[in-house]
Amino acid sequence: MWSYFGNPTTVHFDAFAGSTKVDSETRTTSSAGLSYNFTIGNPDLPGGVDRIRVQVCTTHADGARACGDQFNMIRD
Repeated sequence: MWSYFGNPTTVHFDAFAGSTKVDSETRTTSSAGLSYNFTIGNPDLPGGVDRIRVQVCTTHADGARACGDQFNMIRD
């Protein structure tokens, strides 16, 4: 991930099992590239995580926060 015009950029990840949110992670950067390499959810959860919701937000120089639409990645 890279920042948007040098402004802090944060990606929010929420893991779900059905409609229950089971874990969350965020990654923020203000300039350099940032890895998405992390574990989310409980690997011992019966049935496991079946959906990850992702949203990217940036904070402008004036402090205003702007977020894109949420995107759901669904496990088949």
